[in-house]
Amino acid sequence: VTAGESLGYLPPCEFNVTNDVTAGTLIGFRMQALLDRIAAIAGDSSLSVYVPVELLRPRSIVVDRRDQVILLAAILDALRLIDQSLFLAKELPPAAMALDDLVLRSIALLLVPHCDASSSTHLSSVDLRQAVDLAMAWMRANLERPISLTEVELKVGYSRRSLQLGFKQRVGCGPMQWLRRQRLEAGHALIASIASGRHELLSIKQVARRCGYCSLSSFSRDFSSVYGVPPSRMLSGRR
Repeated sequence: VTAGESLGYLPPCEFNVTNDVTAGTLIGFRMQALLDRIAAIAGDSSLSVYVPVELLRPRSIVVDRRDQVILLAAILDALRLIDQSLFLAKELPPAAMALDDLVLRSIALLLVPHCDASSSTHLSSVDLRQAVDLAMAWMRANLERPISLTEVELKVGYSRRSLQLGFKQRVGCGPMQWLRRQRLEAGHALIASIASGRHELLSIKQVARRCGYCSLSSFSRDFSSVYGVPPSRMLSGRR
């Protein structure tokens, strides 16, 4: 599919697809999953229970605007990453990459472009501070598992733009960068506790998992860049 061509959308229904002309891709998803992304993008959690009129009827979308081309490219790139992962590693990419979230967000913006509300400038400083506090508390309580920005948006009921602004004002970085700091601090504290004998012996891979890292190499790289020493070397000082 290239610029100037069209995408087809079908609301929940039974259907058969026949195509004897060209290759194509059919993406299936739960309507609720799409509504959750629309609510997150709009910064209004109440929208997750309402089906926009654009999603009630089958229709085609002509991809001829620059923003649509970018969204389509994001979808196709995510699908290529998944395909390559299955081909090379024989397994799906790590959940932390949130490729499903990227695909669904892009689909949501293609189907319901007006859901992208720039509401951050209308929030009071008190509301934004409370939203950031709630987001921080929730992310700290869920460090051990992968967390997507969509989940955080739905939890606090504010858009991605609002959260980015609130975190930037509060801690000087975005929510996912702040989350990475918390994971590394938790990992450093846990390794220090193991090295001093105050905690049961765990492997670096187990520590990484407990801090929400799906990849040991990513944990080791990030840890080394922040603390100047690989986690394995720090752990080797255990008494």
